Amino acid sequence: MVTLPGRIYPNETAKAELISFMSRYQAARRTAYQALRRGKKTGEIVKDLYRKFFPNARWCRWAVEDARATLERQKAQVDMYVSNLEAKIEKAAEKLEHPKDKLRRRGIQMRLE
Repeated sequence: MVTLPGRIYPNETAKAELISFMSRYQAARRTAYQALRRGKKTGEIVKDLYRKFFPNARWCRWAVEDARATLERQKAQVDMYVSNLEAKIEKAAEKLEHPKDKLRRRGIQMRLE
């Protein structure tokens, strides 16, 4: 596969078709995302997208793969968020051992809660 950089200068009808295609593709991606979250299988999703949005299975598969990638990134972000939160809790618990000032100690306890 070879990728060539380029620019497109479409006329008004081509521009309208391109905008229509991109909006349908984004709608197909959102639909695939929701279907994946509900636990549907890829084949079923592709068939649904084929009927609703595109008469082209390749574009439907691409929409499903984009939606799957989005889900995977979100899961990775949740894992990262949880690990960061656990590190903050550990650090606050360590800080709780040292201060003698009641106000500061109370603030740390509230943060832990």
